[in-house]
Formats: sequence, C-alpha cells, structure tokens
Amino acid sequence: MRITNWRLRLGRTLAVLVALTLVVAACGDDDSDEADGTGGEASSGEIQTDGFEDLGDVTLSVLAEAGDETTLARAKELFEEQYPNVTVEVTLRAFDDYMQIAPGILQSDDPPDIAHGNQGYTIDGLLVQGDLIIPLDDYAEVYGWEDAFGSGTLDQYRFNDEGTDFGNGRLWGVSAVAEFVGVYYNKEKLAAIGGELPTTFEEFEGLLADAAAAGEVPIQLGNAEGWPALHVYGMVQAAYRPAPEIRDWVFGEPGSTVVTDEELQAAETMVAWTENGYFPEGVNGIASDDSVAAFINGDGVFMIAGNWNTATLEEGMGDNVGYFAMPVGPSGVLGGTAALALPWHITSKSEHPDLGAAFIALMMDPSFAPELAELGRVPAQEVTVEIDGLLADVAAGANQVIEADGITLYADWTTDTMFNTLTAKTQELLGGQIDAAQYLDDVQADWEAFFAE
Repeated sequence: MRITNWRLRLGRTLAVLVALTLVVAACGDDDSDEADGTGGEASSGEIQTDGFEDLGDVTLSVLAEAGDETTLARAKELFEEQYPNVTVEVTLRAFDDYMQIAPGILQSDDPPDIAHGNQGYTIDGLLVQGDLIIPLDDYAEVYGWEDAFGSGTLDQYRFNDEGTDFGNGRLWGVSAVAEFVGVYYNKEKLAAIGGELPTTFEEFEGLLADAAAAGEVPIQLGNAEGWPALHVYGMVQAAYRPAPEIRDWVFGEPGSTVVTDEELQAAETMVAWTENGYFPEGVNGIASDDSVAAFINGDGVFMIAGNWNTATLEEGMGDNVGYFAMPVGPSGVLGGTAALALPWHITSKSEHPDLGAAFIALMMDPSFAPELAELGRVPAQEVTVEIDGLLADVAAGANQVIEADGITLYADWTTDTMFNTLTAKTQELLGGQIDAAQYLDDVQADWEAFFAE
C-alpha cells in the first residue's frame, strides 16, 4: 500500500542522459486497479486527443505556481502554434500564496481548466475530497503516462475517491519534472577557504566551520516563508536517519515516529548550525528570493536548495556555481529530499477537459524534455537529453542519491496540517523559541493526531 522503495535511473550519453524513472515497490494491498471502476470519470465518451481546431475560438485557463513560468511560456507557445484557435491563459502565484488560495479558487464559480496541486493531504487530499478535480486514469492510458514512468512512479499522485488514503486509488495528477534538493556552492569562495568537495557529512561540517572562521556566511538561507529551512532540515535528517524510515513516516506507516535518537541528533545539528552562525543573521526574516539573490551576489559559500533554482543560479553566477549531493553521514546512506514536481490537475468544472489533457500531454511528452532541460528542469522520464553545465552537476548528484535508494520525499505531504506545523516549528527552532526535543514532539503530535482519526 505504501511506497517503500524509490529508484530513479539516470544514465549518460555524450553529456548526460536525463533518465529519472521512479520505480516504486509497494507493500500491502494496492487498490489502484480496483479503483478504476468507481468515482468520477475523466471524460464522457471517447477521449479526444487531436482536432481541437474544430472547437473554434476557445480559451484554456491555467493556474500555476510561479516556478513553472518559463515552462508554461514555452508550452503555451507550442500549443497555440499547433492550435491557433486556442488561447492559453496563464495565471501565476508565488508558492506560499498559491498553497493558501488554490483550494478556494478551485471551489469558485469560475475555476481554471488546469491547476497545480501538491502531493499529500494538505492540498491534493482536499481537492479530491471536494470533488474539485477529475481522475486522470483514462488519460494516462491513452497518452501512455504509466508506461513512460514505470510501475508505481505516479503513486504519489494517487488518492482513493474519498481523499483519505494517500498513495492508493485513482490517479489525479501528473508532472514531467523531477525535483531534488542538494548543495549549491560558490567555487571561488570554497577555494578561498582552502576547501574541496566533501565526501562525508563530517567533512561538510568542517567546511562550514572554516567558512565561518573566514568571515563568510557558510550557508545562505532565507526562511521568512518557513519552508526553505525544511529543505535544509530534510538533508540533515537524511544524514542521520535511513531514507526508508523517513519515507515510512511520510506515508503514515503505523508506529512511525520522528522522536528517535537519530532524529534528535539531526534537530540538534540545526540548532548548532544556527548558534554557530552558519546561517545569515535574522534568517527567519529573509525572503527566499532575496536569499537566492544574495547567494548570486557572493553572500554565502553554500546554499542548500532545490534544483528549480538551477537556471537562475547559472544565469547569475556562470561557471562559478556548482552542485553536489549532501555527502553521507551517520545514517550510512547518501540521502536527500526528492520527488516529482507539483502535479497538474484538470478541474471538475472545466468545459474542455480533453483539451486540458492535451496541453498537459504536450508537457509530458518526451519531445518536450529538451525544452525542460534548456530551462534548467530535470525531466522525470527516461529520455535522452544532452546537457552540460550546472544541470549536469545536478543530474550527477541526483544519480548518487538514486543509486543509494536515499530519496526521502517531502515531510509536509504527511498530514493535512503538517505544512503549517513544520514551517512554524522550524522557524521556532531556528529562532531559539523551542529546543530540538520539543520540535520533534510537536511535529509527531501532528502526525499522531491525524492518523488517530
């Protein structure tokens, strides 16, 4: 029933073959097949996959998180070129705003045709419970999405029809992009403190101490929104705890807990990094975008962040920026936060669901993978794309985590309130309002309250 083993394959050809195929081995009963005969329908009658010029002038509205702006601009250009009668109207919102407003907008009388969601109970569970989106199983069959990704890959977008069982049931969303959190570094600054790329977590901490001693900001971080520090903590957590244990907790396996000796070490490491001045002063008051800009401008030796920053960092820093996977720590496993990107959904009130599915299919098609790579995104399917520069570093680092079975997923998927709990409690942890033990107790209390219901 729960996802227990993630393996993404990434090979090479000339530069790098970006092949991120997540293969999921499930334990317990998988009721995804049984769910195919119940609940809402993807479309009425035969699915239309082309010939949309016969619709006449039509507008396809898309509501999306702002990080996909360049991807959508390219997809819009290609789709409107194919169907000149179709106008793709894109509305973008910053991630923090989006996660707050998306369910409300989809409940309105005039929702978009396509919208981003977010895996887990916080967003997608609500959308399914409210009948605000339609299942995509029929579209997945027609367009071959299951075959393209491999068995179980898309389970992170599955819910039962009641929106109460994450990882099982119908398919409600898809994405063609893989996301990884890793360590970006300023090459000149690393060389100036006499450092080389670390091979262990202990060596990485040594570099942080060296950077602080040299008067540098060791880790650039802006946590005003609350979620950026979650990515940092996720990498520290993976250094101390094996990835399978973390994944069990994310998917609600009975008996899972973050109140362990290893997890306490991880939380205490975050406190120590704060007290040692490894983060910028006033880290909880710095916006994420401002932090990225500061790193580009030379403020910080390292930045632990997601690969969606790749294009921006390479544009701003050129050859002076590199990337590596967080090196192995006491867990003995090279681990890190990774998953497929925010899912694309078709809303239940869309007048043109087949048209919406065709637009999503354009972004999912292997032929669009080079476009994604050019925009600094990592395609999630097994396709051949020649890449170089910073994206090649990202791909290489991702491959190390893949081969180690170290993918931990995102902790905020876990309950319908976990995102708010984690962001608030992590800010309190960095701000010194709570200690490491209290942090873990508060997070586990959210988990236990949710699964007790």
